[in-house]
Amino acid sequence: MAEDFKGVNYYLNTPAVVAHDNRLKPNAKLFFGEIYSLANVYGDVYISNAALAQRYELTVDAASRLISQLVKYGYITIELHYKEGTKQVIKRSIKVNPLPDK
Repeated sequence: MAEDFKGVNYYLNTPAVVAHDNRLKPNAKLFFGEIYSLANVYGDVYISNAALAQRYELTVDAASRLISQLVKYGYITIELHYKEGTKQVIKRSIKVNPLPDK
């Protein structure tokens, strides 16, 4: 995936189980649609909180809280990749978890 790619350009796919989850803020549902759509094309997703924040005209802190909400309710998993031998994060991958049947 190109490093300058900022997200989906056409349609967001948001499964009904996510769209109807009243625990999630509306923008968390949009974020999931973005992540889910990217995952369907590329597998792992590497979009940053800053890129999501810019795309949705939010602060990076707000984007981080929305991502944390998706993690909390089990919709996504975050994996941090570190520079060898250090605690310096070089990238973060986002994986979509299997969705519950509802």
